[in-house]
Amino acid sequence: MGQVAVLARQLSIRARASAPLLVAIVLLWLALAVFAGAAPQPTAVDLAGHRLVHGQPGGTWTWLALAVTTAASSPVLYPVTAVASALVSRRAEWSRLVDALVVTVVLGLGSAARFGCSVLIARARPPAADWLAQATGFSFPSGHTANTTIAAGLLALAYHHTADARGRRVAAWVTALVAAVAAGWSRVYLGVHWPTDVAGGWLFGAGWIALVGLVSHRLATPR
Repeated sequence: MGQVAVLARQLSIRARASAPLLVAIVLLWLALAVFAGAAPQPTAVDLAGHRLVHGQPGGTWTWLALAVTTAASSPVLYPVTAVASALVSRRAEWSRLVDALVVTVVLGLGSAARFGCSVLIARARPPAADWLAQATGFSFPSGHTANTTIAAGLLALAYHHTADARGRRVAAWVTALVAAVAAGWSRVYLGVHWPTDVAGGWLFGAGWIALVGLVSHRLATPR
């Protein structure tokens, strides 16, 4: 139980902060799922955002979007998250491996929950003629975006409790935000997601982080 408490403290968020945040995110996500994800046709916001952000084949921006979306894919994201979580942990060698395993499992559970939601909503992707990358599955919420938000958020949360300088903690959260935004941008730029799919991915990822923080806080709090 001592090992569990130590790891839980690294991922904890005070209930007074995480509980209201989780409720607000869930309500926003449900509203977006109903009014955009489950809508029979793309919303006006989706069509406008698609026209504004969607790129063209070739060029530097397309190469960058492909690189970002590859980094946000499961075969890359999972091992990077595992290694990074071991590095930010300040525990002994074997405990670092346990931390890496737990963080990766938490990411996997979030990804599985997101997949289940996407199957239930079953939103179609933008027209395949617009795709600049291969894509499978349903569109809402964006898997690459949600998974990157969860992975980056977990790492920032763990580092927040181990960093000894406020500036480093802020830098960790800014890095997480940039990673999440970049992943979402790449999916719209490449034409494989609508903008509201990406917004749904951000909200889902943020909600999962809030849930993990709340559960971890309860595990870390002595009874």
